[in-house]
Amino acid sequence: MAVFRGTSAVSGLSLLLLLLVAGVVGALFSYMFVMGYYVSIGFRVPEKPSIAIVDATFPAQNASLFDVTVLNPSSSPSSATIEWIAVTIENNVLYFMEGGKVTPPLPYRIEPGDLKVFRCLWDWSNHTDETIGVLVFMEEQGSGATVWADTPFMRINVTDVLFNATYPTRFNVTVENQGEEYVNVTMITVTTEDGTTLTVTEVTPDLPHTLLPEGPSVTFNCTYDWTDYRNRSLTVTVETLQGYRDHYPQVTPPPVNLTITDALFDPADTTFFNLTLRNSMPPSAHIEITNITVTVENETTQDIAGVSPNLPYVLPPNTSENFTCFWNWTDYRNKTVTIAVHHLQGHPTSYPPLVTPPLVILNVTEAIFNTDHFNVTVRSSERSTIPVNITSVVLKVEVEYGPVENITDVVTSENESLPYQLEPDRSVILICRPTCLPCLRGETVTVTVYTKQGYTASLTTTIPTP
Repeated sequence: MAVFRGTSAVSGLSLLLLLLVAGVVGALFSYMFVMGYYVSIGFRVPEKPSIAIVDATFPAQNASLFDVTVLNPSSSPSSATIEWIAVTIENNVLYFMEGGKVTPPLPYRIEPGDLKVFRCLWDWSNHTDETIGVLVFMEEQGSGATVWADTPFMRINVTDVLFNATYPTRFNVTVENQGEEYVNVTMITVTTEDGTTLTVTEVTPDLPHTLLPEGPSVTFNCTYDWTDYRNRSLTVTVETLQGYRDHYPQVTPPPVNLTITDALFDPADTTFFNLTLRNSMPPSAHIEITNITVTVENETTQDIAGVSPNLPYVLPPNTSENFTCFWNWTDYRNKTVTIAVHHLQGHPTSYPPLVTPPLVILNVTEAIFNTDHFNVTVRSSERSTIPVNITSVVLKVEVEYGPVENITDVVTSENESLPYQLEPDRSVILICRPTCLPCLRGETVTVTVYTKQGYTASLTTTIPTP
């Protein structure tokens, strides 16, 4: 019985060894058969690493980047080092991702069998709905890969920008989303002709604002003072959180034409003055007058508290309006004043500096010439506020280098000598005897009356011949 058990054990071990040998030999023949097949069809095991681009994606919600997935196949003989990643568009020009714009940073080594996703920062917002080639370059010991990928259709469109001449501190911009996914409007800017860009900070509705795909357009009311940019080109840009933008150039309306056609100070009443305002062009612009100011010579500017019609006042296009400005200018007689009309449609409109009526209004109303003398009638207006002292009369011949005579022999019709005090709303006749009146027959002369207070009055006439 013992001999039988030993023989049985040896036979089992031999069988196991025979099975192992058969398996190894079978595997070897199988490998040789398969490799022989691949050799017969031209397949060669790569001697250098060769990578493959598994995927390239351009996310619709972020047009500032894209992802590219790279595989180093298990059959690769060694690791692969990625040196560059680039993109190309239809013009076949390569745009390389610069240093720091690829994550993880390049160069990057991928082991055989590894899969790696690279995030590349590149603005493709101007290439939506296009086919873009993505290229991955390796070191010299290996070959790179290329894949073509389609970017999503994303587009915002500024359909209108409105600058209203009546409201130069704001404008409206209308935007619609034509893309396949939602976008968030985050910023609206204005760029002037000289390249200066300003961000609009006050926008209604508030930013950010979501625009649904193929949804209704939205009109944003933007607070921006373009008073100094009338009749000039401004470019409005709308930007989104996703990186898409659109530009809309627009020429603003020309300046409004508000003119002060007349300013009247009535010497009879120093508690007010009158203004006539006209809105000429453009025909579409109303002008909203807010206040009227007066600056007396170098003094502080004063705001006119009372105006009729009341302010603010909207002056329609191509119309005029008379305004009564209640301002006591009694202490500002014979002063230079500058009147300015302030309005919402632009800078203040000013009237040329004018001099208010003086305290005394003096006139030479008549000059009558006799044989050896002439009579001059001098009147102080009823609007004069103080008496004046007439001190002299001067006769000047109105020809080039004509003689001038300060007449010394002057008396009033009441035989009073100079100086003579003339009260307001009074007249006086002065009898003047020049040196040789007959010598001036037929000449045009100017008679001027002077006062101690500095007021003068003149009359130009022709001395009749006998």
